[in-house]
Amino acid sequence: PAVPGTEGHDTALLIADYPGLAPLDARQLAEVGGGWPGLSDATALPLDAPETFVQEGAQWLRETGASRLVGVGGSARVHRALFERVALAAGLDPARVTYVPLGSDVSAVTADASEAMAKAVALLRSGVAASQTGEPTQADLPTVNQTTLVVGGGVAGLTAALHLADAGRAVVLVEKTDALGGNLVSLPLSLAGEDLAAGLSSLIARARSHPLISFHTQARVRRTRGTFGCFRTTVDIEDGLQTIEHGATIVATGAVEYRGSAYGLGQSSAVLTTLDFEGRLRDDPGLAERLQRVVFISCVGPWDDDDSHHWRCSRVCCDGIIRNALRLKQANPDIQVEVLIRETMTIGSRERFYTQARRLGVFFTRFDPNRKPRVVPEGDGVRVSWYDSALLEERSLAPDLVILASAVVPRDDALEMAERLALTGLDAEGFVQERESKVAPFSTPRRGVFVAGLAQGPKPTELSVAQALGAAQDAINLLASPARDPGHRVAVVEAAKCVGCLTCVRICPYSVPEIDHQAVGVGGISGAAWINPLACEGCSACVAECPQDAISLTGYDTEVVAAGESAYYLARAEG
Repeated sequence: PAVPGTEGHDTALLIADYPGLAPLDARQLAEVGGGWPGLSDATALPLDAPETFVQEGAQWLRETGASRLVGVGGSARVHRALFERVALAAGLDPARVTYVPLGSDVSAVTADASEAMAKAVALLRSGVAASQTGEPTQADLPTVNQTTLVVGGGVAGLTAALHLADAGRAVVLVEKTDALGGNLVSLPLSLAGEDLAAGLSSLIARARSHPLISFHTQARVRRTRGTFGCFRTTVDIEDGLQTIEHGATIVATGAVEYRGSAYGLGQSSAVLTTLDFEGRLRDDPGLAERLQRVVFISCVGPWDDDDSHHWRCSRVCCDGIIRNALRLKQANPDIQVEVLIRETMTIGSRERFYTQARRLGVFFTRFDPNRKPRVVPEGDGVRVSWYDSALLEERSLAPDLVILASAVVPRDDALEMAERLALTGLDAEGFVQERESKVAPFSTPRRGVFVAGLAQGPKPTELSVAQALGAAQDAINLLASPARDPGHRVAVVEAAKCVGCLTCVRICPYSVPEIDHQAVGVGGISGAAWINPLACEGCSACVAECPQDAISLTGYDTEVVAAGESAYYLARAEG
């Protein structure tokens, strides 16, 4: 019998024949479906090689002359894109593809062959009815602003800005302090002895002189509105508030050195952090020659203040210890340098510098986290006591200086900045979270917003630079080709039904919906919701929550879903 609502459109049924479809027989399904009204043709093609399947499927689809395609395979996540590629190759709009995941909806849950066939036939009828109901909803794509906003003027922010500008993209860089360079300003030399100060000066000079980069120092981001392609960020600068329109954002706000109260930090001038010591050496070049005894303590962080913080490696602290221990030994071979370590992380080629320090007479002693070193005031200085796990005895020393290799921790305003940039949140440590570290590095959960450098987490300088280059290139690629994959489903608002209740604005986990005050809502009211199809993730939360039924997901309009449901239950009732 004819399926209601299937008249008037030519539809082709293509089934992927692969082992995961068992106990269903793909060719038998094609024979059954081939006799239905409204179907121009039905076939099953082997899914041995995806490229071959696409080529053969496209050729078959062109021969049928059908204007719609019902694709059948495994889970939508695995096979749907294949059928959309078939449609594209055949010159058919992928929005006209209706996908039926028999592999996940039937084969994976139904072992009985007869029951599986009955359910499969019902689902196929449902798919045919849905495919032939109405026209696919189209989403109007907005104009994409090609400017990129870079937040943070450290080495990551400067590197990203230069890469974007060298590619011909306009960049606006916002830095909260009055100087560029970030934490690298305090590090004159790398572990290998490279002149970081000279490299940073060159980087700043290149960025300052680039015609496509504009700077706002002593500026703070106040809020970001809009979505990918059409962001509007308000920045507080010396002349007042300024609105910057941009298409993408790179967050390179950096991080800071831990400065808690552990080991007497802040209570004695003899206890310094690594950056403090770097500053002392810079301001007093003869300091190293005058020192007689120095103690370094590794892995110092929030976990030394209270037990609620779990220890983690910052990947740069050991570099600081070894770098400064080598500088002290090279300047003053007779100095006594004791390094109290919880863990030693000299990644890759850095191992040779650890070996060099040992050969120069730097002593490394591991301490048990449950028996941490003790630093207590003694006269004008301090005394350090620790348990030597190699000698199995307590040792103590009254050094001239105690240098703490402090962890890299998020900035105090990290959460506030994330909220101002409308990011969905931070990770468990308080750093900006990547969308997916393996398949979508540099990206955040909000489309068009990228992260680089210490803002994403602790890492050596060279990795910050690499990450900045990756984030900048991803921004370039996205702005150049902003449209998503053809089959990506997005939410679309029917303005004439919208009452401007802001339900979608509040419910969206990606902060995409906004009110378009130029649109006309229900009853002629001014303003209606608008959802940027370039930023929408297709989660359909707004579709489910809209009280006016004014929002639909492309490919899943209300009448399409209703037609599919009716056809399914009719087929099941007929057995």
